[in-house]
Amino acid sequence: MRNFASIALFTIVFLSSCSTKKTETALENETLSLNGAWQFLPSNDESEKQLLTADYAKWDSLTVPGNWDIENAYAHFKGKGYYQRNFTIPENWQEKQIRLKFDAVYETSKVWLNGKLLGEHEGGYTPFEFNITDQIQWENQIHFWSWPIILLDVVLGGLGAV
Repeated sequence: MRNFASIALFTIVFLSSCSTKKTETALENETLSLNGAWQFLPSNDESEKQLLTADYAKWDSLTVPGNWDIENAYAHFKGKGYYQRNFTIPENWQEKQIRLKFDAVYETSKVWLNGKLLGEHEGGYTPFEFNITDQIQWENQIHFWSWPIILLDVVLGGLGAV
């Protein structure tokens, strides 16, 4: 009987500590979806400098994730598609490592944050991410060049403390 009571007490304490840790981890690792409406421009003629300083209100709007080349307006266009989106970082993320993650992009892409090139990615339908903690501002702009699609989610992840 004494062994049973010891095992039961150990099990209760162990399970309680596991569930508390899971809750703390869930609170520490937050995400912010960047899915939804992005500004979009199909173009083979614009320079990167022009794209980073463009009047995005004149661009079309497309839903991300999505495939721009199945839209009627772009069905016969061959070339590059440029995306732009503004976002704000939550105030409670000041002490977090922040990552920008693309869950699946087809084929070739470049990503800028606030006018600075974060990097490039090549690969079919594969995820990639950037640690943007050192480049982040509270008001931000993402510029993204893709040929041709952002197939799955785009998210910001706030992970633990810096």
